[in-house]
Amino acid sequence: MPTSLSTTFKKIDSMSYLEQSVNIPADESVIQTLENSSYAAIFTEGNIEENKSTVILASGLTVDELNKEKSKTIDRVASARQI
Repeated sequence: MPTSLSTTFKKIDSMSYLEQSVNIPADESVIQTLENSSYAAIFTEGNIEENKSTVILASGLTVDELNKEKSKTIDRVASARQI
């Protein structure tokens, strides 16, 4: 059973969508972050293939922070393609 740690940057349209994708712990800080943020970095752990990942950390992001992370990702991919 593959277990991994991953980070996802996603616009949170509804908690019900997120609950269908991952397990959300009863940790109030995770729930509050997800409910009060338009964007969040979501760190998960668990079996991705069976869609049984669990949120272990959520961090709210501003639009500017999200755009900065997108730019860093695009730059890394472009650099990797040049190698």
